[in-house]
Amino acid sequence: MSESDVHVLARTVRENWSAAAGAAGAKGTESAEGAHRAVGTLEALVSDIVERVRHRAPHGADDALTFLEADPWCFRSGYAKERLLRALGTAEFTEAQRRRGAAVVRSYVLGPDRREFRPVGELARALDDEVRPFLLTTLSQGTPVAARHALWLLMGLSDLDPASLDLPRAREVLLGTCTSEDLYYRQMDWLTMAARRLRSDEWIATVTAEALGTGAPAPLRLLAVLPGVQLSPEQQQHLGEFIINDIASGKPTLPVEELGNLCGHPELDLPAPDRAS
Repeated sequence: MSESDVHVLARTVRENWSAAAGAAGAKGTESAEGAHRAVGTLEALVSDIVERVRHRAPHGADDALTFLEADPWCFRSGYAKERLLRALGTAEFTEAQRRRGAAVVRSYVLGPDRREFRPVGELARALDDEVRPFLLTTLSQGTPVAARHALWLLMGLSDLDPASLDLPRAREVLLGTCTSEDLYYRQMDWLTMAARRLRSDEWIATVTAEALGTGAPAPLRLLAVLPGVQLSPEQQQHLGEFIINDIASGKPTLPVEELGNLCGHPELDLPAPDRAS
C-alpha cells in the first residue's frame, strides 16, 4: 500500500459524502449508498491493517505507518488513525519502522490539536528512546501548542523523572492550558495528573499568590487542580468572593466545586478543604 492509495480512498469518501449531501430523491439515495460503501471500504482496510499489526503479519506495521504518514482527511479518518495508533503501541518494529514511527509522533507534536492525539501517547511509549530527546527539547523550545503536546506525551513515558524536565516551562505550559476554558475542561484529568507530578510547595505558593492577587481565570483554574493547597482563613474568604462573583456573572467560567472545596465559604455551602497532597 502506498500513500497515494490512501489519498485516493480518502478522496473517494469525501466525494461520495459531498454528493450525498447535495442530492435528493433517488439520486440522493444512490449517493448515500455510495458514501456508505466508501466508508465501509475505508474501515475494512483499517481493520485488516490493525489485525495484521496485532498478529505481527508481514507489512502490517508498514501499512499502518504509511496510512499515518499519508494523514488522510475524510469522514471517519480520525477514528481510523486512532485505531492504527493504538495497534502500533504494541507492535514490534524494525529499526527503519522505529524511525518512521518517531517521525509520525513528531508530526503530531508539531501539529494542531487533534481528536486522535491521545493514542499518540501509546506509540510514543513504544518508541521512548527515539522520541524522548525530541520531546524534552520541544517542551523547552517549542511553541506553546507543541510544548503542551510534548509535555502530554512526556507525562506518559515510563520512568520519567520530573527533574529531567524544564520545570519552569512545564509549569508555564500548564498555566497556559488553563487560559482556555474549553481546553481546560477537556484536559482537566491530564492537568490534574500533571500538576500532581510537577508540584512543589514553592510552585503552589506562587500560583496561590497569582490567583488571589489577580483573580484571573487561568491561575484560579490551575489552583483548582493543584494538590496540597492550604489556604488561610483570609485567603479562603478572598477565594470565596471570586467564586460568588463568577457565579453571579451569569456565565461562570471557574471550576466552582473544586475551588469551593478549597475555601469552604459559608455562602457557597460547600465542604471544607479536603485535598490529598
